[in-house]
Amino acid sequence: MINTPQNPIKICHKCKVVLNENNMWTSYMKNHIWVCKDCTRKYAKEYSRKHLIEAGDGKYLKGIKRDYPTDEKCEICNIFTPPPLNYHHWDDTNLMKGIWICGRCHLIAEGVEKINSVEAKIYLRWKGILS
Repeated sequence: MINTPQNPIKICHKCKVVLNENNMWTSYMKNHIWVCKDCTRKYAKEYSRKHLIEAGDGKYLKGIKRDYPTDEKCEICNIFTPPPLNYHHWDDTNLMKGIWICGRCHLIAEGVEKINSVEAKIYLRWKGILS
């Protein structure tokens, strides 16, 4: 591939891979900077993890969540869980009021008023701290 003004070589501005028709997208929000599909997917996944919550009725809430735990442990049972952890929140207007929990603890959190367990008490303590 020859780099000419009429046909410049396109390079992903994130990972520096040379782009072709099969692996490139352009981001119009960033002044037509070229981005490969892999970097775009990674960005979309990370953005979703940080800013979006499914409301349960097919709609999404947008805001800023608490940071994902670097040790990938559930914040209730403190057990390492293969990603992804679930983000359980209490306030639709402030997504910072929530915790990262495993699937088992998420089921407990959803029905915590009916369950009297150690995990439920930890959950209620977290809710009191973050509310």
